[in-house]
Amino acid sequence: MSEELKREILETRKQVIKSDNQVANLAQGIKSFERRFDALERSARFSSLGMYVLVALVIGVAAYAVTRAQDAALRGELVSLKGQVEQARDDAREKNDELRRRLAEFEQDRERHQEASTTALKVMRHLERNQEREATDALEGLKLDNLSELERSIIEPRIVDVKRRGAEDAYKQAKRSLDSGRDKSAIGELERSIRLDPDGRYAGQSRYLLVTALWRNERFDQLETHIEALSKTRKDRALLEELRFIRASSLAHSGKKAESKALLEKLVRTRFAAPAKAYLAALEAGGELPAIPGAD
Repeated sequence: MSEELKREILETRKQVIKSDNQVANLAQGIKSFERRFDALERSARFSSLGMYVLVALVIGVAAYAVTRAQDAALRGELVSLKGQVEQARDDAREKNDELRRRLAEFEQDRERHQEASTTALKVMRHLERNQEREATDALEGLKLDNLSELERSIIEPRIVDVKRRGAEDAYKQAKRSLDSGRDKSAIGELERSIRLDPDGRYAGQSRYLLVTALWRNERFDQLETHIEALSKTRKDRALLEELRFIRASSLAHSGKKAESKALLEKLVRTRFAAPAKAYLAALEAGGELPAIPGAD
């Protein structure tokens, strides 16, 4: 009986020891599982954090790209707006300049009209007082184009005959001055005659006498206009040849040798052949030019 009890006690003890060992192994397994779970939990935390960082980075890059695109678009719009502003400013400046120019022209036209109106009034007053000489003097400063149509319609019929008589008187006075050797006085009267009636009866002869007087007095710079006017209105061959010689000799004395030679060479078979050849020889040799006939 005691033997069986001992065996049972031993068996029980073995079972207890075995259970303790299993409990210990289980406890160690639980601890190992806890350690693995903690490691997995930490890894999951780090993975989540990395994912959050990656997502945040992607969002940041996307936001930066969108911002840059918007910034580029805004910059483009800003550049376009600046260009439009500059263009509008330039347009406004041009319009302002145009307005100023037109205002200046209007002011000049107004001043010219005022001056012409004042002169016309003086002329009319002189005519009412039978002061024809004074009226003629005033007419030289009158520019009919600066008057209004109404003003011109009033004054033109009154001044036509006055200008014609004034031109005739100036021409005759110039002739008297030329006959007495007073070229300078004659030049002034001839210019007055042409100004008063540039297309009238005495205009052609006044221009011819003026050209020859200017030539004799070596006022070469004033010749061209009158020679050109005569050449256009007069067709007489002898006169045109004379004008050509006057022009050629004037150019030679003015130092324009090439132009002078071109004209002189066309005169060697005319009645001016001798003086033309004399000028050509002097120009070729570089010597002294022939004197102007009648020059002081």
